[in-house]
Amino acid sequence: MRLARWSLLLLLCLAAARQPMAAEEEPKWTQGTLTKAFEEIAAKFSALEARAKPGERRLAELEDQVRQMRLKVDRLEIQLQLIEATLEIVRREVAALANRGAAEPGPAAPPEKAAPVKGTPIPAGMASIRSQKVAMEADTLTITGVVANTSDKPLVFVIVEAALLDKDGKVVKTESTYTEPRVVPAGSTATFVLKAPRDPRVQDHRLSLRTE
Repeated sequence: MRLARWSLLLLLCLAAARQPMAAEEEPKWTQGTLTKAFEEIAAKFSALEARAKPGERRLAELEDQVRQMRLKVDRLEIQLQLIEATLEIVRREVAALANRGAAEPGPAAPPEKAAPVKGTPIPAGMASIRSQKVAMEADTLTITGVVANTSDKPLVFVIVEAALLDKDGKVVKTESTYTEPRVVPAGSTATFVLKAPRDPRVQDHRLSLRTE
């Protein structure tokens, strides 16, 4: 690059020296005048290069911004795929529940207290109860907490079941509730609030996780 620059400078000087001039204006080319001419032309090239550098920096900044935007788009696409997969699971579950309700014949019966939903136990490696808190009120036992989905798949209709125990560790009764939200994406958490009528026999409890 430097060799090409000085070659161009030399050609410009030679071209300037060959231009016809009036006799009284003909320069006397000496070492000093040639050096000065080279310095003037080199200064002009340096000025042109200084103008080009900001443009190059701006181009590099724009290219970096484009790369960052592409990374964001890739992350959004992955999140969208997860949401679509979760919605598809929910649609199938809702359709199954709707078909189950439509298949039940006979007149409507008066509402009764639903029995605790059993479901299928969730393996310990897929979900865990992150935290829990017990509040004993006059007529109600309330257990609240957080459930974590530690698997790589969404868990649908997660149930928290509480076995209420007496002082000897025997099960007095069981109560259950769903998490909120009921579909827990992979790596996410959900909360639960479980309420049960106060029973003086109940001294302790044991929680387990299930899914429909």
